[in-house]
Amino acid sequence: MKKRIMIIGSAQAGKSSLANLLNETSRPLKKTQDVIYGPKTIDTPSSYLENPSMYKYLIATAQTASHLLLLLDSSRPVEIYPPGFAKTFTCPVSGVITKIDLGRKNAKLCAEMLRRSGVSEPFFQISLKESSRSGGEAMKFITELDLRDLYRAKPFTTYVLESHQKITPSARQFLADKKIKLVQAQDGGKSSANLVQTIQGRQSWCALRLKSRMDRLESLFLLVGTDLLSCGDSILAEEVMELGKCFQNLSKAEQQQIAPAAIRFGEWSEEQIKGCAVSLGENFEIRECHLRIKNGKAIALLNYLRASLSELEPLILEAYWNEEQQICLREDLRENVNLMINILRIMMWKCLGGQKCQQ
Repeated sequence: MKKRIMIIGSAQAGKSSLANLLNETSRPLKKTQDVIYGPKTIDTPSSYLENPSMYKYLIATAQTASHLLLLLDSSRPVEIYPPGFAKTFTCPVSGVITKIDLGRKNAKLCAEMLRRSGVSEPFFQISLKESSRSGGEAMKFITELDLRDLYRAKPFTTYVLESHQKITPSARQFLADKKIKLVQAQDGGKSSANLVQTIQGRQSWCALRLKSRMDRLESLFLLVGTDLLSCGDSILAEEVMELGKCFQNLSKAEQQQIAPAAIRFGEWSEEQIKGCAVSLGENFEIRECHLRIKNGKAIALLNYLRASLSELEPLILEAYWNEEQQICLREDLRENVNLMINILRIMMWKCLGGQKCQQ
């Protein structure tokens, strides 16, 4: 069965216009109560979204989709998606903020609504009218099929996205799978070739540094767990090994460019871990006097692991910082790293005699 991109949004949010661009067709724009299958898209009726009892049809239709686009009209910022809505789908979900030419001031509000619905950044901001009225080239979406055809004809290691082009989520994933660098073309300044070379070199270096540090941390988890086991603390060693598995999953999520799995510590949820860490305070530090107690070596090992994890955050920012939007494109990685740091702080606190945190 051919996989298509499924588009969900409210009435007049730009679903049909976006579908026409993706399909390179000019289907008349009119409201319909039917699901419309295009060559590359599945255009769903807004009535499926307006009535919660119809969500089951969206979920069923999404089973045949390769990717899902949740649209939000920036000219009419209304919270149409319930909290966690995107998590009900099994295929990758991306957020699209439409009509940005009419509601640029509402972009941050729309982004927050998409986050609450369970969609991870980055979000795409598009204006279909701007591209048609600009007098230049019309906006074109680069699809996975387009890239596959190009790669089949002649393999490449860098793909330059022109200013009038947007790339679909599945196409972006294809580039990631092939380890092809995606570069946004810019006007003026350096030549296109020099710009590509500069950006590609910096991104490769940052990505290499991040990967090397994550590989080192995976080994460090094993080393600390082994040391704790040799000290006779099998329970603490098992907890460290379990946290090491969580870090391995995080590392795989970074390499495969997917969302990391939720982290749990025993029976504690993420919110409980954060709450306990807050109750410990920001100034929870390990000093020389702590190393003289019975569990001194275990505390020192956990503290070294915590400090090593703390070095990862600036590397994530370096590799995934978006200068134009002033955001980290992989904030989920940062959040999970900080969560693991909090877990290690809780472990150290327990070694110092703590029993449980008050929630």
